[in-house]
Amino acid sequence: MVDNVILVEPVTEAVASQLPAVDSLKELIIPPEFTTTLVGKPFLLYDSYSQNQEIPRILIFSTTENLDMMEQAAINTVKKVFPQTEINGCFFHFCQSIWRHIQNTGFAVKYHENSDFALNIKMLNALAYVPPESVITAFEDLLQTDFYKEHETILTPLLDYFEDTWIGRISRNRQRRSPKFSIKLWNCYGLIKNDIPRTNNAIEG
Repeated sequence: MVDNVILVEPVTEAVASQLPAVDSLKELIIPPEFTTTLVGKPFLLYDSYSQNQEIPRILIFSTTENLDMMEQAAINTVKKVFPQTEINGCFFHFCQSIWRHIQNTGFAVKYHENSDFALNIKMLNALAYVPPESVITAFEDLLQTDFYKEHETILTPLLDYFEDTWIGRISRNRQRRSPKFSIKLWNCYGLIKNDIPRTNNAIEG
């Protein structure tokens, strides 16, 4: 067996027959063991459950890593097929990605209950409104604030993710590596300046 690879047997008909039948998606109760992967990572990323039966229920099962790969694949495809296209990310989905990692790092409750804590974390979202050439400096200045120094231990996983994904992690030679998504892609400064929508709501609608 390849290292670090877990093989999973498909659910047999016998096991599947033990699962309770439901008449509608609204009545579906998802057991906790189906909301995480075998290594404990969140797998049910979104559940729009509502008591209102008229509102369709949306379930999204995926790991954040898989979503990131699909996003990058879509970007690369557009660049290849439509090379003249200028690609801009959606601010809402940028914030949602950060929020998913806040949940993964285990301080979502603190984020909801402590407004000062939440405000300081949202400073990461606000970097999207800083001129692209100043984003890294603004991020580094943010890390020097009292809040980020005091919470360095619990915030390290989130900040590592932010650097790897959005601005690039500092290497041994003190240069930043290329991030998964370039600053130009997710930065909203130019969009706001030119009165261009910062989300893709108009397209999705």
